Amino acid sequence: VRAWPDKMADGSAPDAVKEFQRVAMGARGQKNEGTLRLHPGGLIWKKSGGSKLVDIKKDDVAAVWVAEVPRDSQLTVRQKSGKDIVFYGMSTQQETDAIRAHTMQYFGVEAATKKYAVAGHNWGEAELDGTTLRFVARGGEPAFELPLGDVAAAQVHGKNEMQIGFHTDDTDQQKDSLVELSFYVPPSSKAHVAGVEGTAANALHEKLLAKADIGTAVGEALAAMEGLYVVAPRGRFTAEFHPKFLRLQGTANDFKVQYDSMLRIFVLPRAPEMQGSVTWVNVALDPPIRKGQTYYPHLLLQFPSDAQTELEIDLDEDELKQKYGDKLEPTYAAATCEVFAKVLRGFSSTKITRPQEFHSAIEGTGSQAVRCSFKTDEGMLFPLAKQFFYAPKPPMIILYEDVGHVEFQRQQSGTSASSRTFDLVVRTKMDTEYQFRSIARAELQNLLSFFKAKSIRITNLRQTEEAAEGGGDGRKKSFADGDDGAEFDDESDEDEDEDEDFDGAGKEESSDEDVDYGALGSDEDEK
Repeated sequence: VRAWPDKMADGSAPDAVKEFQRVAMGARGQKNEGTLRLHPGGLIWKKSGGSKLVDIKKDDVAAVWVAEVPRDSQLTVRQKSGKDIVFYGMSTQQETDAIRAHTMQYFGVEAATKKYAVAGHNWGEAELDGTTLRFVARGGEPAFELPLGDVAAAQVHGKNEMQIGFHTDDTDQQKDSLVELSFYVPPSSKAHVAGVEGTAANALHEKLLAKADIGTAVGEALAAMEGLYVVAPRGRFTAEFHPKFLRLQGTANDFKVQYDSMLRIFVLPRAPEMQGSVTWVNVALDPPIRKGQTYYPHLLLQFPSDAQTELEIDLDEDELKQKYGDKLEPTYAAATCEVFAKVLRGFSSTKITRPQEFHSAIEGTGSQAVRCSFKTDEGMLFPLAKQFFYAPKPPMIILYEDVGHVEFQRQQSGTSASSRTFDLVVRTKMDTEYQFRSIARAELQNLLSFFKAKSIRITNLRQTEEAAEGGGDGRKKSFADGDDGAEFDDESDEDEDEDEDFDGAGKEESSDEDVDYGALGSDEDEK
């Protein structure tokens, strides 16, 4: 543990902020390692690599527990909604003492000590506590706990046996995972309610269904869109929107993706002013979906920009309002790409990012990207507010905060065909190099001005400035001319990001506010 070196935005002293390295967060059967930061306003956990973030405000902390587990300690934070967030990796007494002192001083919550049953008893009581199913062994100590968010189905066999099934999907999981659990509920169990018809197993089953909200977790879809073209993984699919997951059903493949694996939705129009243009909708995933031995961290769909769709959500308006608030509408009638993105956002609570700042210098396209080639494939490079996004093959994100420098190559003017284009090399701080070839010379000044505005280091800045002076026939308006990117405002939505705050494919796990993923700060973000 160490004090955070910078002063907080609220004026807190630096020693009031503490950071714990290599702390894992438990999520759907696997542990994701990252960094845990405690500050006077709450706590923030960021996955290593910057792709997932949890931000819990102190006013949302209901209880805190510290427990000793094999090799280290476990920190459980319960939110006022009843959801438990579990962290592992505090390996010393100094670290657990620092957590106890911090939560008491700044959150006003005493970190209680939790002890687990280790005697090996296999009988006790099954209890529901908030959004957790806890198995309490003889002696009153919990043997293990299961988050109800992982429960996909529950049923009673016979009179006293209960069976629970857990969500499984096509994302990258550990080799072995828990998919089913059966246990005996004796008639004398505390779950039995006197005077109520049915066994103790039936009573526990009813309570679990009410808490887990899994009555419609399986079965018919609430909405479906047919004939969608998916670029990665390639194929034609029918998209079925279920309460807990998205199902892509094709002729040869069938994918099931949990909504909590979706980190950010990108809506990327390729060239909106050109006839026959297409729009890509990319869903960033963590963990990625798997097809054989190939992993896909991005679900990339392609839509004709002028295609229209009408879609109805198969829920009555009262139930829709109760479960999803203003996130979903009863019916949609708009461009197909917009309908898909907004319905997916409503079910998954995933934010939408659109390009806003950059505009291509090529006349007549309206594009907010530059055409180029990566390796042997032609594609589009979108310079967004906080990252590059390249599509379609392969879809990839390069965060500006991870970029060490960029270099313009073959930017000298001339008369040959090769001199009408230039190359852009992006090298990250980890020495990974990406080379984007054959970019039209008209984009040189545009990209140069954009990189300067973003404070991205350019290794051959002087030579590039000399090459850009007075060049670029066909240049329309550059980033430097003051275009703020408001040209693309297709049904502007208060719930959508204007290409802000997405860091690597980040998605908040448990907060009502989004934050700047790159800085682990606390700036508010539109939902």
